Amino acid sequence: MPRVISTDLRRALEEPRSNEYIVILLEITHPQISQPIRVANDVVDYRYDSNLYIGFPFIIEVVTDNERVPRGQLSIQNVDQRISDAIIDLTTPPKLRIICFANSDFTDEIVDGARNAVGVITPEYEANHLVFNSISIDAMKISGDITSFDMASEPWPAIRSTADRLPGLDP
Repeated sequence: MPRVISTDLRRALEEPRSNEYIVILLEITHPQISQPIRVANDVVDYRYDSNLYIGFPFIIEVVTDNERVPRGQLSIQNVDQRISDAIIDLTTPPKLRIICFANSDFTDEIVDGARNAVGVITPEYEANHLVFNSISIDAMKISGDITSFDMASEPWPAIRSTADRLPGLDP
């Protein structure tokens, strides 16, 4: 399924002297993390859907949308040790949610420490149910792969006709 952004945003981004840009909100969750980690790819904080996303620049390669398994990359600077401390002890990969908005969907002024959504806004792009795999953490950055559920790795049919399940099949 291809990613589509609105025509209005595309035109605004292509304007020569445009102030428009894409705001990427990232949410990292895991059952072992008490509070989700919410960051915005900007130097200021954002408030969306009653949640505060801390301004924290990161590098993201959004997942592919071709016929292969969706895959991308995420690299977060390790300037706030709380993020690496939360991720380093996890026994299973954390889940990711990526939400993209137009800059104009948020107020220009900072109110209560963050730029707030202007009314009810619709994401330009949203990716849920992603997994942060192959994580490496060093003194400078946290990096890893963004993957999605691989349907091809699931057994089919899900229920097998075995002697344990169907004793009448036993010779």
